[in-house]
Amino acid sequence: MKALLADPAVRETAQAVLLAVYLLCLSVWDIRRGELPLLVLAVGGGTGLLLRLWDALTGSGLPALCGTYLPGAAVGLSLLAAARLTQEEIGYGDGICFCTLALWLPWGDLFTLLMAALALCGIPGLVISLIRKQRKIALPFLPFVTAAYLLMCLAGA
Repeated sequence: MKALLADPAVRETAQAVLLAVYLLCLSVWDIRRGELPLLVLAVGGGTGLLLRLWDALTGSGLPALCGTYLPGAAVGLSLLAAARLTQEEIGYGDGICFCTLALWLPWGDLFTLLMAALALCGIPGLVISLIRKQRKIALPFLPFVTAAYLLMCLAGA
């Protein structure tokens, strides 16, 4: 088992599967309830933190990890600021989710994930707004984040 965990390919695959399951759970919750549970977000953030500490202790070192993952928090903090400025047109849960994802994904991948999710969300948003002739519609964002993450995994990003 120790040899399996030492293999970077196995660790990356296990981490990708774990993150996909986490995002799928959050997506279902977001669709059904329209909000994200703080406890589940905290568990996801804690798991990401444990993974990064494991990486720091087993080889890549803390400074390299800080340079790779810490800037990703800016993506989540930007979404939190946008939620505040727009009176929660963008939910606080989405910003908190991206803050926790900063512990899972390098900042470049996290930014790509955000852009891909926004693009995926824009398509049904545009169609629905044209059909209903409304400019203001609310869509759960996490299903689009999950779809973007799965597409990134399939593309090998």
